[in-house]
Amino acid sequence: MSRVQLIRPSLDDWYTTKQLTELFSVSVGLCSLATVLRNSGIKVRVDDGMFTPLEETLNKISGDFVGVTDLYSTHHNSLAILAEAKRKGATTIIGGPNVNYLAERILANHSFVDYAVVGDGEEALRALVQGKPLTEIPNLVYRKQIKRNSRQDLRPETIFDLEALVDFDTFDPKNVMPIAAIKGCIKAQLDDRCSFCSIDHTLKVMDPTLVWKQVNLLNKYGATRFWETGDSFIVGNYPQKLLQARPKHLSHVTWRVYTSPDQINEEVVDTLVALNCHEIFVGVESVNDEVLARAGKSYRRKDIERAIDLISGRGLKLHIPFLYGLPGETEEIMQENYKFAEKSAARTEQMKAVVSLALPLPGTQLFENLRGNENVRREYQGDLDKDDFFDYRELVRLQCKYFTSITLDQAESYIQKTLDLFPWEGEKTSFGINNE
Repeated sequence: MSRVQLIRPSLDDWYTTKQLTELFSVSVGLCSLATVLRNSGIKVRVDDGMFTPLEETLNKISGDFVGVTDLYSTHHNSLAILAEAKRKGATTIIGGPNVNYLAERILANHSFVDYAVVGDGEEALRALVQGKPLTEIPNLVYRKQIKRNSRQDLRPETIFDLEALVDFDTFDPKNVMPIAAIKGCIKAQLDDRCSFCSIDHTLKVMDPTLVWKQVNLLNKYGATRFWETGDSFIVGNYPQKLLQARPKHLSHVTWRVYTSPDQINEEVVDTLVALNCHEIFVGVESVNDEVLARAGKSYRRKDIERAIDLISGRGLKLHIPFLYGLPGETEEIMQENYKFAEKSAARTEQMKAVVSLALPLPGTQLFENLRGNENVRREYQGDLDKDDFFDYRELVRLQCKYFTSITLDQAESYIQKTLDLFPWEGEKTSFGINNE
């Protein structure tokens, strides 16, 4: 019987982050994949290498099929793992958010990658291991003329266990446990994606009773804090349905959720409080209306201020992101955002902050802006049409140069100034792009 090994790589050396340590948890995506395979009688193990030296992860490779989940921040290490797996004779598969836009490029550029999976991998991976004809496997990209099969976005229905985890040291019940009950984005479904967003999954939600079955199972491992990872938790009356379906013995568990400022009203806040939501991530990015409009945002500054007013004093910890370097940014606008952050930080200690650069990730409008700009194409040393590795620091520098009136140095200065407003350790984070 074929043995499947699923691996989450560690972060690439070039990528630096001061991360909120409580976000570290097991890979929900790989555990879900492992559950589907195990339920089909396939032997599978999950190696979580996020906090393991790459060399140690390479030494553990032993599967007949080896798959990695790939992020833009782990791409070098993802490919190193697959290269070693191929050297050991395995069939190699790459999936994950970074692959959706780059799948064909990855296969064209790296002969040791046999297959790529875009979007949901449950059916694709199972069919591949079972030997189904390649042309019949949804979401698969394969080498024969590097063809991409039709896309099939699945409704989240898998109740995953942790039994496939090789090392339980990666699971700490004190950390927030991610749950993917919502896939896709309601704003993108109804309108269009924001300029810095690469989410391309059709909006799908898990049945509320299944959500609580999942919570109940993980609660038996000691997990009491849950993090719904969907782009927005406010999908119609979904929060109310979750509240109505909640078993009494799970009323003690707490939640962290994502929302958009324009979705916040008194009824929503009341529901979140009743659900025992302790943290709410409210998308801000910028408080300048012109920048928000160019970014494709559906809210404006007045919506942000109203949302914060409604949430404050209700026992919910606010988690606010600020992005510097969005198209249209000026030094005056950066100062406007900084002053807003300063006012917010002084208002309450019940606040967390993410302060970063606007990254032009593949699949976003920001990336397409750069790809379509002749000046950028002349200055950038790589190939924006064929590469699957990118110098993100250089891309951000070029984005600042041609789509804003600020420099990268100015943006990074404001990032540090803004982070300094939040002195509480563990309550702030920023994602670095030092390609050195």
